[in-house]
Amino acid sequence: METQPARVIDEILAPVMPLIVEEAQKLSHDAKTYTLSFKPFTLNLLFALIKGIKSISLLITDIKTSSEAQALGLVNASKSMYSEAFYRYGSQIYRDILYALLSQMNFLGIPEIQALGRIYCVDGSVFPAIITMTWAAYQQKHNAIKLHLAFELNRMIPVQFLSTEANGSERHMLKQMLEEGVTYICDRGYVCFQLFHDICARQAHFVIRATSNLVYDVDERFPVELPASWLTWFTCVEDHKIRFTHDKHSHVYRLVPFRAMGKAFTYRSRKFDVKSKITLSSADE
Repeated sequence: METQPARVIDEILAPVMPLIVEEAQKLSHDAKTYTLSFKPFTLNLLFALIKGIKSISLLITDIKTSSEAQALGLVNASKSMYSEAFYRYGSQIYRDILYALLSQMNFLGIPEIQALGRIYCVDGSVFPAIITMTWAAYQQKHNAIKLHLAFELNRMIPVQFLSTEANGSERHMLKQMLEEGVTYICDRGYVCFQLFHDICARQAHFVIRATSNLVYDVDERFPVELPASWLTWFTCVEDHKIRFTHDKHSHVYRLVPFRAMGKAFTYRSRKFDVKSKITLSSADE
């Protein structure tokens, strides 16, 4: 008998499937009572996440029409069934599954990350909110919230998240998250001299992509040593100790401009205790 080729989605789901089945078995009579019971409900949601399906309505349509969904045996369900299932299966169940999954995984150690200590990637993302959430007013006839998330690269898990209205300040929320000894990696939206000062005051570190309109003086130029394998990807790499002209705190920073895949980047940092090649690898995460 000819063996069917493995599907990518099966490979993705393989580590979590035993955990889903185990949780489903704990729910007495669940599968006999509900068409959209715990297991099919969870698989439908995972299918939506993997395929990038952005709403329950689109998921319902895709399950009805997609040959891939049909091959997976996903259960057709109405919007009301999904609403009931969201209410029926609390977040604690999925939290337990996530913790169990993480405990089984061996993450590939990256020497550059280990050398830098704890590294958090931080950003804010806007999500639509229901109309009754009046505190989350965003645009005319639309409500939304902003999730401010800190994701730890060392363990590949979210470690902090705060929510605000969609117009909430990302810089202000990062200030609330700061922990001593952590290196924060952020985009250009976090460029702010006062925030840099606050990070330094908490004995934390940062690697933030710089904007192009900043004025600074170069105090010192560091030699740059790159592994030969990097030269295919990185060119025009420099490493400077600088002071920003308009920074009232007159802090000394590290500025690393370079080109990668034909595009120019400039990252700033307060870490002076590592070589250029380690700083660059962390900045590129």
